[in-house]
Amino acid sequence: MLIQIFAILASVLAVNCFTAPFSLCEGRSPLSTNISVDVTPCELSSTNTSCLFSRGDNTNFTIYFTPQVNVSTPIERVIMAKFAKKLKNKYVEVPYGGGVNADDRTFLVGEDGTFESVEGKGLVSGKQYFFNNIFNILSSSPKTTLWARYLIREAKPCKKSKCNWLLHPGQLLVCVEIPVTIV
Repeated sequence: MLIQIFAILASVLAVNCFTAPFSLCEGRSPLSTNISVDVTPCELSSTNTSCLFSRGDNTNFTIYFTPQVNVSTPIERVIMAKFAKKLKNKYVEVPYGGGVNADDRTFLVGEDGTFESVEGKGLVSGKQYFFNNIFNILSSSPKTTLWARYLIREAKPCKKSKCNWLLHPGQLLVCVEIPVTIV
């Protein structure tokens, strides 16, 4: 496991790491500042508005953030696909799995540049962290344009009828939408 973490960190710091175009989600403000997103690999589209992902490849997402609140409970990562085409004037949103524990993929960035896992420790307001995730682009994925919505939030149980990402009871630390074109 430790070797995998170092391999992930090395890929994050690699030369081909790219600060991806992204926007904060509308509808609910995140409780973090200094949010940025690196994507490896991220070949930009001809209009420089989205990352081009090839079917069958893996993509490494790293999200940097500084929470404005302390969080002592576990955190989770949620991914949703928001498709560019609208249906009845609403974007079609599809979850990519459920909430997944993010404690083992979130690291505190020390003042000396070292990284420390937050697993079982929580997050401290005002400290810089990064979350790292490898996203598999399935070979069976359709060629399409979408936004990959990444949420990092406090893991809290919620009733199914209230598990919409806007209504979830956990504190929302990060919510970014990354434009993606699958080719």
